[in-house]
Amino acid sequence: MIGSKIWEMVGRKDIVAIGIIVYSLAAAFATWYYVTSNAFYPKPPGRSSIAGLHYEFGDVAEAIAETGSTKRRVDYEIFDQFDSYATHMPLIPLFLSLFVDPDRGLLPVFLCKALLAAAFLIAIVQRAMPRRDDLALAFIVSLATLGLFPRHILILFDVTFAEAYVVFFVSFAFSLVLFGPTPVTAGQSIPMIVSSAAIYLTKGASGGLAFLFPIFQAWRTRSPWLKISAMSGVAVAVVGWGLYNVVHGNGFQIGASHDTLALYLGNNPMTVEIYPSGDTDRTWTFIVAEAKGVVARNEIEAKEYFARRTVSFWTEHSAAAIRLFVDKAFVMFFEVRRIPLIGESFVSGPGDVANIAYMVAFRIVFWLAIWRALADLLGSRGSKQQRHGALLFLFFVAAYSAPYVIGFAQTRHVLVLPLPTLLWWTWRLREQFGDIQPEPRA
Repeated sequence: MIGSKIWEMVGRKDIVAIGIIVYSLAAAFATWYYVTSNAFYPKPPGRSSIAGLHYEFGDVAEAIAETGSTKRRVDYEIFDQFDSYATHMPLIPLFLSLFVDPDRGLLPVFLCKALLAAAFLIAIVQRAMPRRDDLALAFIVSLATLGLFPRHILILFDVTFAEAYVVFFVSFAFSLVLFGPTPVTAGQSIPMIVSSAAIYLTKGASGGLAFLFPIFQAWRTRSPWLKISAMSGVAVAVVGWGLYNVVHGNGFQIGASHDTLALYLGNNPMTVEIYPSGDTDRTWTFIVAEAKGVVARNEIEAKEYFARRTVSFWTEHSAAAIRLFVDKAFVMFFEVRRIPLIGESFVSGPGDVANIAYMVAFRIVFWLAIWRALADLLGSRGSKQQRHGALLFLFFVAAYSAPYVIGFAQTRHVLVLPLPTLLWWTWRLREQFGDIQPEPRA
């Protein structure tokens, strides 16, 4: 009785918002404690704790903090011959550069990133929360369940994985299109400008999504100015990053110079031997040895070298390449184990039992969503809104998954999909039960 009165007085959205903040901070602290206890990100002597982060994000962040530029000289083959400016997309290093301090640990980074995630989650919930009590309860329980599994927490509340940032930007942009008003208002364009630019500037593999969501938003308005506005965020981000590369001698590059290196990590003779159970990072030694003696004058030539090596692998080992594509597609769409495996085993400990159960449940919900979307799109009973929503979800799944099927896929890449899937099901059920205002007729 008391609980229901508090629910009515404060409001379900406010209570959920408070819960999201508490959960995000707790999840971030737990993740920080886990990575610190296991010494995953050891602090290099004489440098900041940021420098110990994986994937060289910390190195770029330190360069930004010290020089105001992403310029640095790496110490491995090909890239050690010149100064690099675009090894990574800039948004994550820019964020991390705020915390470069030799006397500061990583906890403030985890907590600040958690508050950023909470802000996006709260904005998503404000749009997605059903008005019907039964649907609202189902949404809240599903959202809470989504956040309880260890692997989900450890990936999404880390600070070194691009997926830990992309998932919130993508889900927010997804919610803008799903739950936004029709026709689109000028106020809706501003969040789309920010989120689409953030998606693009975070990870090159997510570039397709940075265009997808603005296109769908522009589709829902007849105003040419609002169409241009919807696309302006990603357009400015692409042009700005491209010009930054031009200034530093890289030509008009729209991605990162390490994009084709990552592509080759997932498409080389050694990867055939170890994937999917083994970590593709283990092929690094092979790649470096193979590249020894290759001359490159700048990032463009290094990027082109790895692109040529990848194409050569596809043409010279076509059967193996096709097998890898199939394996990577299986990881993205069906696999329930942790990829790469730990100790080459199906289950490495009690935590994996819970995580596998979670992944089984997600796969069922995910494939039911695909089936429902296809039925809405191809069936004769689907409304205009249902067909638009189905197209959005199917294009989202394709645009997000394709780079990993072509490049390389691991479990952390899959964990971006559950939240948008939950949002789509929430929208679909709200639409089914009349919890969303119908789209005005043209």
